[in-house]
Amino acid sequence: MTRIGPSRHEPSLFNLTSPYQEGFAAMSKALTVKEILELPASTDLTTAGRAWGFGRSKAQDLARKGEFPCPVHRVGSTYRVLRADILDALRIQDPALMGHRQPVDIPA
Repeated sequence: MTRIGPSRHEPSLFNLTSPYQEGFAAMSKALTVKEILELPASTDLTTAGRAWGFGRSKAQDLARKGEFPCPVHRVGSTYRVLRADILDALRIQDPALMGHRQPVDIPA
């Protein structure tokens, strides 16, 4: 019988790291403060979990148990997390909300 394709001892193209796999590995890293501040007003549970360095499975497990580090909102069959709740739980102040405006003098 003639074997088609590489043998199990030969290198295979399927064993090479693909850009998708590299991106997936990068996705499981914890978010930086800058990345957290750039999140939209509400985000998915996996992205929120990355703020604490959690992977998808850990984030979902904590949410199911009611032990996620900040409030989680169930929307249909998915979970959403507010950026404001992530910032509060991590004690990060949003510079956009800190009020860097100068006081205005109102003439009497």
